[in-house]
Amino acid sequence: MKIAWQGAMTVSFVILLLASMAAQADFLSSDGKQIPFDLARGVEEVMEEYGEKAIFLVDVRPEEAFARYHIPGSLNMDFHEIRVRSFLKTKPLVLINEGFALGRLAESCEDLNKEGFQASILAGGLVAWKGIGGPLAGDPFAMEEMHRVSPEVLASELAWTHPLIVHGLDREEAVFTLPLAHALLRPHDPEGVQDLLTLMGEGRNNPFLVPIIITKNGEENAAFRRYLASYGIREVYVLEKGWAGYERYLEHRRLAQRSRDERMASTGSGRSCTLQD
Repeated sequence: MKIAWQGAMTVSFVILLLASMAAQADFLSSDGKQIPFDLARGVEEVMEEYGEKAIFLVDVRPEEAFARYHIPGSLNMDFHEIRVRSFLKTKPLVLINEGFALGRLAESCEDLNKEGFQASILAGGLVAWKGIGGPLAGDPFAMEEMHRVSPEVLASELAWTHPLIVHGLDREEAVFTLPLAHALLRPHDPEGVQDLLTLMGEGRNNPFLVPIIITKNGEENAAFRRYLASYGIREVYVLEKGWAGYERYLEHRRLAQRSRDERMASTGSGRSCTLQD
């Protein structure tokens, strides 16, 4: 059953794909860093092997996040702790987080393998685990948090090729500073959603490809998720506080960098060289 959209919910999707200007025609050809596909483990395979106690599941999220919800029986360790736990080398281990913040996770996974571990990453993370009905312990209301991505995390992941950005601003607001828009869709248009499904299908060889929805200010995030779920698209993420929050984050970061640069430009005589915009 399709969800009716009213008033402000009649907005446009702009699917933005993280591609370089030289690769605008094909979003799968990106100059961004790509996570090696052989690091991925599918959620059904992981669930089966975990049930057979053939693998370790290691949740690398902060302790407070783990306490809110986690896979029963999974271990909660940061990368330093993993390195000093020699028993983790006795069988394969699968690293877990929510499923979107993958850049540093992949780099750490490769480092662990160089040190003699048999490490891989749960493709789709906890969102994929929940999506196929995998058991979770903790606060069911807090589990909605796994779909949320902070502006800081999004900024860090833009250097990689796995985010598939679904833009939910009004048409006149659709041009902004993220990379090139690949297609224009309307949420009440089934053909548009089919275009999204096609793009996801074209990227199916990338096990880490994850859609993230960016709305104006985050207020429509839940409605966008429900709309996509009505078409079977459930493994999606949303940007906290939307594009407005992301712009604020970028501005704060620019101001912080400017302050740092001004301090570094301070001379030995105690005078400060003010940097020009």
